[in-house]
Amino acid sequence: MKSRVILIVLISVAAVILIGLGIMRGNLFTVKNMEIECEDISPEDAEYIKQSSGIKNGQNIFNINTEAVENAINATGEYYVQDVMLIYPSTVRITVVKRVPTAVIEYENAFIITDSSCCVIKSTSDTSEYDLIRFTGIRISQYQIGSQINTKDEYQKSVIRTIVDTLLNNGTYDIISTVSLEDLSNVYLICKNGKRIDLCEAVDVAKKLEWLTEDTLQNAIFDDEEHTITLYSSYFVIK
Repeated sequence: MKSRVILIVLISVAAVILIGLGIMRGNLFTVKNMEIECEDISPEDAEYIKQSSGIKNGQNIFNINTEAVENAINATGEYYVQDVMLIYPSTVRITVVKRVPTAVIEYENAFIITDSSCCVIKSTSDTSEYDLIRFTGIRISQYQIGSQINTKDEYQKSVIRTIVDTLLNNGTYDIISTVSLEDLSNVYLICKNGKRIDLCEAVDVAKKLEWLTEDTLQNAIFDDEEHTITLYSSYFVIK
């Protein structure tokens, strides 16, 4: 009698498992809706993200690898994923942030467009559509769309990020056209009107750049006279 009860229980459990598997593999748990959450996104861009995700309508939701989806969208360079949520039975919600181009890095015969974290958005031979600061003398060892650049001197990457963040935060980004980091003991900026600003060593570069908000310095930058301008952490010199 006891063995018969055990057999019935096992058969019942097996039946429940089979029914559950049938439901999971059936039409109920298939992707019918994809939601893209991103600030100020157009329908075209939302569709682009959906296509980039690799998820297909009708795909079994239990077969979705959220890490693979995240990697696929990040690899576009234009967006990075904050979250991939599977909402059972049939909805996938992807939250992304659009990368903002903030720098152009010269590299061999191309230009690398990056955001403020030095993550590569794209590589191009034509930068005419971008009004961005150009960094020269960067010794890149490797780069990949959707990932941060790798530099032979990692300090160069740190300096790029500091310069971009400081200029953006201080509202002085639009003053500068080019930054030379070829020699980190002799860093200099070229303004959009062609005037040069010396920073000397890259140490305390954020403090040096804060002087760009000073009216006296801006007058020297924008006037028609020739000046030698040098920024130090505690003062600046105009000659």
